[in-house]
Amino acid sequence: MCFLCNATQTFDPLRHGEDGADEFAAISEGFEASASTATSYSISAGDTFAGTRSSEGDDDWVAITLTAGETYVFDLDGSSGGGGTLYDTDLYLYDAAGNQLAYDDLSGEGLDAELTFEATYTGTYYIEVSSYFSSSTGSYTLTVDQEGPATLDEMADFLTDGYWQSRFLSGRSFDTSGSNQITVNITGLTAEGQQLARWAFEAWERVANLEFVETGTGFADITFDDAARGAYAQSVTSGGTILSSEVNVSTDWLSDYGTSINSYSFQTYVHEIGHALGLGHQGAYNGTATYGTDETFSNDSWQLSVMSYFDQEDNYTTNASFGFVVTTMMADIVAIQNLYGAPDADSETAGDTTWGANTTLTDSYLYDIFGVLERRDSPDRDSANSMALTIYDVSGTDTLDLSNNTTADRIDLNDESFSDVAGLIGNVGIARGTVVENLIAGSGNDTITGNEADNQIQAGAGSDEIAAGAGHDSVWGAAGNDSIDGGAGADSLVGQSGDDTLFGSSSTDLLRGDEGNDSLTGGTGDDTIYGGSGNDTIFSNTALDTVYGGDGHDYISSGDGVDYVDGEGGNDTIYGRSGWDSLFGGAGDDSLFGSEGDDLLNGGDGNDWFSAGSAWDTVFGNDGNDTLYGNFGSDVLSGGAGEDILYGGTGDDTLRGVDGNDTLYGNQGVDRLEGGSGNDLLRGGTLRDSFVFDTGHDSDEINDFETHRDRLELSSALVDGLNEGQDVLDTFAGIQNGMVVFDFGGSDQITLSNLTTLDGLDDNIFIV
Repeated sequence: MCFLCNATQTFDPLRHGEDGADEFAAISEGFEASASTATSYSISAGDTFAGTRSSEGDDDWVAITLTAGETYVFDLDGSSGGGGTLYDTDLYLYDAAGNQLAYDDLSGEGLDAELTFEATYTGTYYIEVSSYFSSSTGSYTLTVDQEGPATLDEMADFLTDGYWQSRFLSGRSFDTSGSNQITVNITGLTAEGQQLARWAFEAWERVANLEFVETGTGFADITFDDAARGAYAQSVTSGGTILSSEVNVSTDWLSDYGTSINSYSFQTYVHEIGHALGLGHQGAYNGTATYGTDETFSNDSWQLSVMSYFDQEDNYTTNASFGFVVTTMMADIVAIQNLYGAPDADSETAGDTTWGANTTLTDSYLYDIFGVLERRDSPDRDSANSMALTIYDVSGTDTLDLSNNTTADRIDLNDESFSDVAGLIGNVGIARGTVVENLIAGSGNDTITGNEADNQIQAGAGSDEIAAGAGHDSVWGAAGNDSIDGGAGADSLVGQSGDDTLFGSSSTDLLRGDEGNDSLTGGTGDDTIYGGSGNDTIFSNTALDTVYGGDGHDYISSGDGVDYVDGEGGNDTIYGRSGWDSLFGGAGDDSLFGSEGDDLLNGGDGNDWFSAGSAWDTVFGNDGNDTLYGNFGSDVLSGGAGEDILYGGTGDDTLRGVDGNDTLYGNQGVDRLEGGSGNDLLRGGTLRDSFVFDTGHDSDEINDFETHRDRLELSSALVDGLNEGQDVLDTFAGIQNGMVVFDFGGSDQITLSNLTTLDGLDDNIFIV
């Protein structure tokens, strides 16, 4: 229950109603329905029951099963609504034992009944159809709807029109067609009352095309007083035009409920001025109300309207903490703009506005409201009172600054959404059409949702979960183990310190893990990914991605696109997957996998391990003692410096040991093996292999040379310009220790360790 408008006999109540429900397939009364729990008729939510009250006292009972916590609308449509001929319908609701729970007579159309009820248990209930006049007879239609939350438009229409219609009146507003100024006379208030009124004027001016102008004497559009008991507003109207309004908030009210900017008294002034401008309550109640029986909308509470009677905790279906309302709320804003229009371009929030800590609204009463976020004391604010507010902003690039918060906030930058701020739930809303582009969060473990604008989100310390949403967003995780999902749009995501998880999208994203052991997934766009320091796990997915592992022992999967990957420092594991990838291990002992696609693999420094995959790959071991596998495909393997081991695989491979004492295995395929400098061991494997030698290749051994298939390709410089194979044999070859040995002088030697004779070798020698 709330106290607004609860109080005086002089109060002219402001009410609202709601028209009837939707029709569904009818269940007809084929035989007389019993007037007790013994009835044979039952319906479900969504059904329509068509019956007849055939004689005086012939009340019909119908059973229905309801679900606890769900809200239902019972619409009994008789002669007023055209659903039958029964005059002035009455509707009763009973529990399973036949105890009355609720009653309605006039809330439907005309004299018809309509009842909104939230089920307190799951099970059987009973509906009684009757008439205000016991002698009335006639037909009727009973419809039961399960009610979902009302939309803002439905609630706003209720504030401006629905109530007045239920009172057989029309909606009303001041005529501001010539000027948006509304004159007010607050001379009848104490200094405290005047200050509360001025703050409340600003609350309405901020969201509507209105300007309140104070006048000290004579007539005013709205006159304020505090002489009468309680709090109320009443208007003199002509048709749909308000000629004048009066607002009374007593001095006793201020004594009871305070005079601070976040007091119930301030909320009362905002509420009563809403009445004076033409808004009613958010439900068909006045004075007192109980949620569960008196609400018109299941989502009726202060969270959506300052015109509501139910605080956030009165409405147990609303997930929100108690807090006095210090602004107009979402439904109020839609409603007041329906009457007077939105603020113009001269509004204080038409530029770049910072909401929250470090606010730019220094000339507004909100400066003191937001002071609580800066630990800034204010004589106008009661630190004991929790607050709820809605942000309405006209234009510009705007920022919500919660940087001083230490609580685990849930922040949603979308309009028509609520956030949990400073330890409360659902206490900060963003109005329809308001775009807040940027966020500076605090040090708690926050949950952050961006909107469709190009957001800049600084998550702050704490382990945060961030969904940036659509738009080209920039997100910084700061300290803590953060999860950042860029959503649609070309985003820049930076984990900063902590073990962070970053997700790109279908656009061209930039992901930076920075410090910590991060997990980065680039999405389907052409992404650039930096792992940073720490042992990172990186997935670049499809498209043309560029990946830098940074320091640390990283795991990198470059996905299905044409990717460039540099593991940089650390002992990295890098997978090329499908696509034509360029994989660089960088410093450290790396493992590189080429997989599908014609890949380039370069190990860089360190003792690296390579698996070239299934296509035609090019592999460079570079420095270190490397192991290279060509696997499938016709690969080019180069060991580089160090004592390397090269395996050609099944394709027609080219193996180069380059520097160092290397071991080369051609395996299957028609391979080409060149040991390079150093004392190398070469084995061609099956099929016809070529062994390539030049000056400076040092002492190499071939242990599987076959005279009927393999080739010795000797440089002209190595054989001193000889042109014929037999001349080479005669000049340089011989049998040593039972093996064929070519001695070219200096350190250059070739040993065919599996051959014991020179016979037939002349045809295997080719001078190049």
